[in-house]
Amino acid sequence: MLRRSTIVFRRALTAVVSCPNETATASHNFTGEISRIASAIASVCKKGLWACCARTASSSQSSREGLARASRRKELSGSIQTLQNLPGSLPWVLDRTAEHYDAEFVLIDMSPGLGAINQNLFTTSDFFIVPTNPDFFSVMAIDSLSTVIPRWQDWARRAAENPVLQDAAYPFPKPQARFLGTVVQKFRPRRGTPSAAFAQWIVEIQERIDTLLIPALEQSGMLLDRELYGRCGLEADFTLGVIADFNSLIAASQTHQTPIYALSAEQIGKAGVVLEAAEQSRDEFRSAFEAMAEKVCCLIES
Repeated sequence: MLRRSTIVFRRALTAVVSCPNETATASHNFTGEISRIASAIASVCKKGLWACCARTASSSQSSREGLARASRRKELSGSIQTLQNLPGSLPWVLDRTAEHYDAEFVLIDMSPGLGAINQNLFTTSDFFIVPTNPDFFSVMAIDSLSTVIPRWQDWARRAAENPVLQDAAYPFPKPQARFLGTVVQKFRPRRGTPSAAFAQWIVEIQERIDTLLIPALEQSGMLLDRELYGRCGLEADFTLGVIADFNSLIAASQTHQTPIYALSAEQIGKAGVVLEAAEQSRDEFRSAFEAMAEKVCCLIES
């Protein structure tokens, strides 16, 4: 049996409250309506999202000011106690759900955003895969990930050491996300390989991965053993698989709620040479997905 693993495919709003010698520093992610609480915290000292609790500086200060500060400290402490369970709650829910269904893998298809929820899902996963499309936007995305992922990892390490988050009902787990590789997808093949226009973008994306993403991940301790990638069938470019456009097969897959590689002739709904071509594509996709799954299992099991 494999150890259960969470794999994700891919700026948090952060409030920090620090009361020297009184309240431990606490860092939390917020989203949705919770952001209003963060805004309230920020308004206390009018210093962005830093809310500072200060001791009485002079005995000449009025008792009203002292009571006001005490009231603010109480409000802030209450907010921290309320919000301290949020960062660790998502991985807790995923683990309990996986246990219920006896799942060995949890696959999370993340949105392309850099919000708090994605940050939480990413930093509490065990492994991650970076999918790319051969276009300009993926080139930009690799540039962004090279700076965002290390920053997220640094935040997660600090969160895992924060006593407030560790004393929560759902403690924030120690970050251990490791890079499995990239997937090249959504391109039109010509004679089994990407056409010249797509190939140009694939080369540029790979250059960004080699020069920006891999060094950043290595410095953050988010790579597996370099030799392991080679033993598991990945080339020096860290590519897990190359998946072309599904074309008409995607419509049949969605209609019958069946994976593309498992579609039957009846589900494909074609005849003659068109059916033969569709079945050949289906089988090629099955082989590509099986090869990619074998590489992933090899990397995780090792």
